[in-house]
Amino acid sequence: MATKQQQSVPTPARPKSTNGIINGTKAGAGDTRIVVIVYGQGQENIVSVFADVLGKPHRQAPSFSSVGDEDYGTVIGIAAHDAKSDIESRNKSLIVAINAHCVALGMPPDLDLSASCDYEFLYTETPFFRRDLSRFIAFILGQISHHDALITKPRTYFISTTFPDVRTALSNLDILSVGSDAVEIRVDLLKEPLSDGGFNSVPSLSYVGEQVMLLRQRTELPIIFTTRCTRENGRFPMDNPELYYEYLYRAIQWGCEYIDVEVWLPEDIRRRLFEQRGNSKIISAFHDFSGTFKWPSPRAQEIFQESRKYGDIVKMITIINSMSENYELEYFRSQIKANNPDGPPLSAVNMGQLGQLSRALNTVFSPITHPLLPIVAAPVSAPPLKPPSSKNLTDAARTIGAIDTIVVRGEGTSSTFIGDNATWKGIRATLTRDFAPSAYKDRAAIILSSNGEDAASVIFALRSLNIGKIYTVGFKAQGPLAAGVEPFTSMESVTRSDIPVAIISALPPEKTHLVQPLLRYFSNGRDAGRGSKGKVFVDLANGPRKGDPMAVAQNCGWTAYGVADTSAFTTVETLRLLVGQNVPYSFVRLASGRGLY
Repeated sequence: MATKQQQSVPTPARPKSTNGIINGTKAGAGDTRIVVIVYGQGQENIVSVFADVLGKPHRQAPSFSSVGDEDYGTVIGIAAHDAKSDIESRNKSLIVAINAHCVALGMPPDLDLSASCDYEFLYTETPFFRRDLSRFIAFILGQISHHDALITKPRTYFISTTFPDVRTALSNLDILSVGSDAVEIRVDLLKEPLSDGGFNSVPSLSYVGEQVMLLRQRTELPIIFTTRCTRENGRFPMDNPELYYEYLYRAIQWGCEYIDVEVWLPEDIRRRLFEQRGNSKIISAFHDFSGTFKWPSPRAQEIFQESRKYGDIVKMITIINSMSENYELEYFRSQIKANNPDGPPLSAVNMGQLGQLSRALNTVFSPITHPLLPIVAAPVSAPPLKPPSSKNLTDAARTIGAIDTIVVRGEGTSSTFIGDNATWKGIRATLTRDFAPSAYKDRAAIILSSNGEDAASVIFALRSLNIGKIYTVGFKAQGPLAAGVEPFTSMESVTRSDIPVAIISALPPEKTHLVQPLLRYFSNGRDAGRGSKGKVFVDLANGPRKGDPMAVAQNCGWTAYGVADTSAFTTVETLRLLVGQNVPYSFVRLASGRGLY
C-alpha cells in the first residue's frame, strides 16, 4: 500500500484521472450528433475503425443530404469526392463531419475539404495507432476532458518541444515528459525543408499537421499548440493576422487540447477562435520582453481583463530588472484571484534568472526544462496516525470496500489519513485506451471472479463508463455494487444474456482457463453474425497460469489486455494521488522493462 505525506495546502478537492474522465462521476455522453467520416480514395476501412472505437454500427452514404435522423447511433462514411458536392449545406445541428486523411498517400489534405469539415484526423496506416484515434474522437466529442482533470491539481507543468522537427524529440519523449502535464509544440520554430535545401519561411499546414500527428502518436499528454510571433520571442510573422487564425483554427480541428492565442491579435480573430474552440481550451497569452512592463501598473490589470474575454486560461510572461518584481507579481496574482474567484486561472511568470522565484510560485502551467520531476521534498516527521476511518474515505474506496492508496493531508497533529482506491482507475484507463467511453454505454459486460471482493473494483470501473447489464461468473455481487448485476446460473442463462462488449477475468492464475469457453462462444457462437469487433478482454491474473486466455481472445478477434497494462495504469493513478504530478503510462511501461514502440 502506498502512503505519502502531502502538504496541507493546496490540496485538490477530488483527484482526477489521467484519461480525462472525472473520478466519482459517470463518463459524459458528449456530442451526440451523427458522426460522418469523410475518407480518401481506397481508405474506406477507416470508417469501420471509427465505428469500432465508438462501439457503433456503420454504413456508407453517397452524400450528406442522404444522412437523416434515422442514422442516429450509426457512423456514416462518405467518400471525399462525393462529400464535396454538399458539405457546405449539411445540417450542422445533426452532423459532425470529420475529414480522415492518411498522410502516407503522398498528398496533403484537400485544404477546402479540411476547412469545411468540423474536425480532421490525420493518420498513418503502418503503423496505425488506434489509441490515438480513440483519444481524438473521445476528446472532440466531449466524452473526456483533460482540462477538467488538470484544473484541480495544485500545480501543473508543461514542457516545450522547441525542435525544428518533432521527430528529433520522439525517441526521448517518454523520459522528457515525466512530471509534465502537457507538451507544447512551437509551430513557429518548425522548419519545413524545401527541395532546394532551404526552409519554408512559414511551415505549411500539411507539414504542421503531420508534426502534430507524430507528436500525438507518441504522447498521451494534452498538446499545447503555439504560434509565437516575432515580437514575442518567436518566429511567426506579424503582418498577416488571418494567418494565425488559419493555423490556430486548424489546431482546433486537429483536436489539440490547448490553443495558445496571443492577445495582440485583432479581437475579431480572438472572438472567432473562442466561439469555435469546441472542446479545446484557449490560452490567452501576453508576452513583454521589453523590460519596462510593471505588475503594479493599471496596464497589467487591463491586459488581464482583455485576455480573459476570450480565454479559458490567461498567461502573462515578462522580463524583470530586479528581484523585488517577483513580489509585485505575487501581489498582482493575489489581487486577480480575489477579484476573479470564478477564473479564468492565471499563469504568470517572470523570465530569466531574476524570475526564478516567480516560476516556483506559479501554479498554472509552469514551463519546465528538466525532465526528471517531481523533486522529492525533504522528509517531514509526523506522529503515528490511525488508519483512515470510514468518514475519511473517498466515495470509490467506500463503495468498493478496499483501500490501496493512503494520502496524508495536513501536518503535525492535524494530519489526516485519506483512504482511496486507484485500482478501479487503472482498470478504467485500460478499458478506454483503444475505445471511447461511449463504446460501453448501455452495453453488457461479463466478470469472472472467485469472490466479490476481487471483482468490486471492476464493477465500479464499468459503472463509471455507464455500462448496462453486468453478468457474473463465480460470485454474487453484494452491497451497493449489486444493482444491475446478474449471475450466470446455467448455460441457459448464458444463451439468454445480452452480447457483452467486455469480458474481464479477475480469476486467480490457476483458473484463468475457465474464461476461454466464453471468449469462443461470444465470438463464434452467439455473435457469429457480427463478429467480435468492438469487444474487450482484460485478464487481471498475475503469475503462471493454466492455458492462455490472452492468446485465445486475440485469435477470436478480441482486443486483449493483461495485468501488465492495468498495473501500469494503476501505478500512474497512484503516483498522481501521491505526488500530484503526471508520470505517463508509456514511461511506466518503459521503466518496467517493456517499451511500447
